[in-house]
Amino acid sequence: AFALAIADAINAEARELAAAGADVIQIDEPCFNIYLDKVEAWGIAALDRCLDGVAATTAVHVCYGYGTPAVLAWKQQNCDWSQYQRLLPLLRASRVQQVSLEFAAPGVDPAVLRLAGDKDVLYGCVDVSPAPAEPVAAVAARLRAALAHVPPERLYPCTDCGMAPLPRRLAEAKLAVLVAATRQVRAELTGGAPGHA
Repeated sequence: AFALAIADAINAEARELAAAGADVIQIDEPCFNIYLDKVEAWGIAALDRCLDGVAATTAVHVCYGYGTPAVLAWKQQNCDWSQYQRLLPLLRASRVQQVSLEFAAPGVDPAVLRLAGDKDVLYGCVDVSPAPAEPVAAVAARLRAALAHVPPERLYPCTDCGMAPLPRRLAEAKLAVLVAATRQVRAELTGGAPGHA
């Protein structure tokens, strides 16, 4: 009941943001990766309530936290990312239009994206850790792997999560790699020049 009351408050704010001109309303959800029984029991209903009547594109980001030391340590020792296999079918049945998921840092097999149905996929293909920006070729390879399971019109390349803890120069370098890799793969798909995507 408490979660649904919070969802009503979020919904009021989301409607106001959409009315003010926001094109996309994204809910960041830090619990959907852990409490899967509760997600199934009432979490999806709460998410849907957050987005009810919102006149904008709607998205949910399944969040593990920024690239902070505690989160990075957990990701390095965690080897079980099977929650996507249970979570994606639940999200597929929700009203949300886009799902934002991490794939770069955890190295999850993008084949699981087939379980997302017809949702748009905001595909985390750039690690948000304080490590140096990855090579363009590595990010482009991740995009090609995802395209085997999601059609290009529904795949949106993005970072795993936000980069607020990173120095601005490093965040900009990671975004530059994301743009370059996206242009390269788009050019491969369209036959165009990579610099004009």
